Amino acid sequence: MVSMSLSRQPVANDLSLEILENRKAVSEFIARAAAVEPDCWNRMRAPGKWTPAQEAEHIALTYETLTAEFRKSGGMRVVTPSWSHALMRWTLVPYILRTGKFPPGARSPRELRPASVKLLQGELLERLRAASEKFVEEWLMASRETPHLRLKHAFFGEIGLAQGIRLVIVHTRHHTDFLPPVRKPGSRTG
Repeated sequence: MVSMSLSRQPVANDLSLEILENRKAVSEFIARAAAVEPDCWNRMRAPGKWTPAQEAEHIALTYETLTAEFRKSGGMRVVTPSWSHALMRWTLVPYILRTGKFPPGARSPRELRPASVKLLQGELLERLRAASEKFVEEWLMASRETPHLRLKHAFFGEIGLAQGIRLVIVHTRHHTDFLPPVRKPGSRTG
């Protein structure tokens, strides 16, 4: 895992490392989601939990929402008071980046909550792949042209580009863990 100081923006080498790390996280998510049996695609993993289809839509919505923010055509609405932004940026964000884990039971911002998914497994995973690539393009452009740009996060307030991509990578991996594990050929369950 690439370690980055929270106070600095990425430099040229960091850019390629961050892009590779993001692509790896997305590829791992897509591979695991593609291995979900079709009859399990819309089945909740537990009562009140998202289905694999909803997990995939959530990740696609994350990349789409961030891309919309770069393009100034949308983004997340900040819902927490400003005093809590600083507190979370100084405590929770470093914890997430250091451990690679989000706190259990953390709610998703409204803009990133999946609806009832109507796309087929392959279509939704292609949407996710395309959304992540558009995000990378926009993030790269912003890193070069406006490196001090701040992104809005519903709970953390404004965050820098370096923290933003690291959080997205951790977030994608966090949701990968909610997908059923890939069974190896010839393995037995039970």
